Amino acid sequence: MCGGSFGENDPTTKAINTSIAFLLLAPYTLVASVAGWLYFRYRRAGSVRPSTIVPLPWVRGIPAATHEED
Repeated sequence: MCGGSFGENDPTTKAINTSIAFLLLAPYTLVASVAGWLYFRYRRAGSVRPSTIVPLPWVRGIPAATHEED
């Protein structure tokens, strides 16, 4: 309604359109950043090997965990 009250070549109409585009840019940037981070985190997770558990001889009273191969 506000944009329709001005003329076609009015600078106020350009300013309103530019401000709307600028305000929409922030949430889309945030969502794209989170999606990109999740994508790269998920992609990298496939190449990480599980660490092996090494029993330490000086730790007593705690049974050493066994690592079974799948």
